[in-house]
Amino acid sequence: SLSGLRIGVIFNALGAIICTLTIVFIVGWKLSLVLLLFTPLIVFSGIVQGQRLSNTKRNPTGSTKGISWIEKGGMVSVQ
Repeated sequence: SLSGLRIGVIFNALGAIICTLTIVFIVGWKLSLVLLLFTPLIVFSGIVQGQRLSNTKRNPTGSTKGISWIEKGGMVSVQ
């Protein structure tokens, strides 16, 4: 499901892409073509990063109950 935070991140990314493309088209159309070639790679890496960050909420055994990786890291940093 799309939570408010996730929708905000999506709109932020779309806004950044639109603004970047607009500025690049104004500066130089050749540079914009190069940028458009790398857009799928940037989108794919963003999706992978989002999936990895969502996996940090799970605990080491894979379930969502108990201590998460973030909590374990906090416990180590306090010690």
